[in-house]
Amino acid sequence: MERAEQDEDEVYPTGTVVLTDEEHQECQETLHSFLSTWKQQEDDQEGEFVVRKDFAETFQRGIIAYSLMRRAERFLEMAGGSTIDTIFHAPNFRGIPLNPDLCEKACVTAAKACAILPLSIHFYDFGCILTQVGKPDEAKVAFSTFLKRVAADYSDVTLQGWLKQRDIQAHIQAAEQMV
Repeated sequence: MERAEQDEDEVYPTGTVVLTDEEHQECQETLHSFLSTWKQQEDDQEGEFVVRKDFAETFQRGIIAYSLMRRAERFLEMAGGSTIDTIFHAPNFRGIPLNPDLCEKACVTAAKACAILPLSIHFYDFGCILTQVGKPDEAKVAFSTFLKRVAADYSDVTLQGWLKQRDIQAHIQAAEQMV
């Protein structure tokens, strides 16, 4: 998966993002789950899920990035970190040593999510992960990127839907304290 625009001050990979077989499978399962949920909400009516052509790529990237970010959070939890709070997504600490290999997997996976869809909230979540794994300088960059991007994301109709489930104002306050 290619990403054309780059910013040298941001903490996500550039160029082509390669998904592992496991990541690809998990993204496919997330998409199927999403479509199944949508069909159930439509009272099991026959038909297809349709996305406007100008939203299709963002929609696909959004599903993939969402799936990868949830995967990164699971790696963090398996590493011994706490899950990122589901309401405020503020990092919580358990105070125990973390498994460095799983921490690295969490960071790499979150970076892939940010590269695939550089949505502001993904950078916030990435900052929370980086904070827990003990990378405060990189976390500050991720939180700064979140703060730089959030207004533009809200003005982009293709990205607004991805932000509706989150308390962005609370995230802005938390990120401002972290930078």
